[in-house]
Amino acid sequence: MRMFGADLHHIVEASHVYPRVQKDEVQAGDWVIICTVKSEYHLRVLEDGLFEASGGWFDKKGKSCMRIGVAGATWGGSAIMPKVLAACGMRVEFRNRLITSPVRRIVVIPGRLLN
Repeated sequence: MRMFGADLHHIVEASHVYPRVQKDEVQAGDWVIICTVKSEYHLRVLEDGLFEASGGWFDKKGKSCMRIGVAGATWGGSAIMPKVLAACGMRVEFRNRLITSPVRRIVVIPGRLLN
């Protein structure tokens, strides 16, 4: 499969270069702020792989604080990295099939640091 002059194998090999957050690196109570090209998303980590999402599409559709899962990170096609919560240069795909614009920055705030 060719995509933008690179095949899938080379894209996967290069993916470690992009700053990213793995799903298993965050714990319940943590906050993840994802700044994309078009929006900013705030995710509070819940139990069982779920997140409370607000910002971006969730605010625009009046669905902020929606409990939702994240399918993974994608380049926008059918290939997805299911263990990755967000990666710079990639898009976040939520379980409702929402795919964000490319991620520019990711900030993780550990819950233990919050009052």
